[in-house]
Amino acid sequence: MRSVILLLTLVTTPLFAQNKETKFGVLADYSLLRSTVNGRVADRYIIYSDNSTMDGFRLGVFGKVMSKRGFWNSEFSYFNNRSGLSFHNLKWEEDLALYGNVSVDASAIYFNRMIRLSVNKGFLIARGLSIEGGIIAALQLKEKHYTDYPDNSFDPATMSKIIFQVPKGFKDLLILGEIRIAYNFGPLSVYYSLERGLTSVSDHVEFENIKYPLEYKIGTYAFGVTYTLFNSKQ
Repeated sequence: MRSVILLLTLVTTPLFAQNKETKFGVLADYSLLRSTVNGRVADRYIIYSDNSTMDGFRLGVFGKVMSKRGFWNSEFSYFNNRSGLSFHNLKWEEDLALYGNVSVDASAIYFNRMIRLSVNKGFLIARGLSIEGGIIAALQLKEKHYTDYPDNSFDPATMSKIIFQVPKGFKDLLILGEIRIAYNFGPLSVYYSLERGLTSVSDHVEFENIKYPLEYKIGTYAFGVTYTLFNSKQ
């Protein structure tokens, strides 16, 4: 905990020479995630969003610095959620003729787990009510398909070979933008936030040793709470 608080202090302190109050605490939120996916693999497969909404959570710590012009808020957290993708086989007639068994449409769920560091600028708009926005940098923890079966347990003539290639294109770093509105009750604060991916979760999918572009972005709606454990005034 001390090392995390030190990290938040190092991130925020250089920005605030005229601080009045610094707060440190814990946070937790419940999030709903929806993905936006657009990809095409050669002339055989289309990858797209299935419009499903997945629920997950986030746990972490925060450091907030209050000033005359508002406040700065930095958070270090662990994010855990999932996203759904759909696949359509454009050549299913050929596969049916060749193999006698074919997948025309399929869906898959992928884990989206991240270690995140954010910096937001906020303003007090009424007594106890605030609004803030900023940037989130997330280190993605790469995952397999949620069923976690080995690749060779599937018939290579089906779309499973594409489904299991998607996580292999996950990028290490993901950037998101955030807008949040919060209401404070003393040390307790409740908030609603809207996040949108500025970069793609996965930038390609590989098929027969060829990489094809894949746009795969995520967005979340979250309801959460923060609790200030201690603060210092200057």
